[in-house]
Amino acid sequence: MGSVLGPAAVYGSRDVSDLTGVSPRQLQWWDERGVVSPVQRSHRRLYSRFEVVQVSLVVALRQKGLSLKRSRAVLDAFKLYVGQTGPACLDPRPADAGLYLVTDGEKVYIAESLDETIEAILEAQKPVIGISLSSIISRVDGIDGPKPVQQETRSPSAWNGHLSHAS
Repeated sequence: MGSVLGPAAVYGSRDVSDLTGVSPRQLQWWDERGVVSPVQRSHRRLYSRFEVVQVSLVVALRQKGLSLKRSRAVLDAFKLYVGQTGPACLDPRPADAGLYLVTDGEKVYIAESLDETIEAILEAQKPVIGISLSSIISRVDGIDGPKPVQQETRSPSAWNGHLSHAS
């Protein structure tokens, strides 16, 4: 059965680990706790491109000092945004039309330009963290990145939860 998303690359745990720096054991732990939960086939975790972007986002948030609990809340808001705007929002973009995430750990704002990002930072009432989602997507899609273990069609329901914009 086809998907509105079409065929998608699927990556094994080792490939995701190599790309993101997250150990296979940590990926397993995140799966068991519902942080990022890929499909499992014959004891193998298989990650979609979107799930690799999610893992990369959690890594970036953790590197900037956000707790896993707060990172998870930001990840949920990101998934909501993608659900509202559609998966095309994760397509590669020109450098001057990037996709950015700004958060204070509670509120999340997704900006589609540097001007919107700067505005969100200036209007923030608390210190904020900024992440270039475009850079994460480019890294996941990089030519030298891991090769997919297979091609697979997945339905939006496989994305684990509702996807729409949140604040």
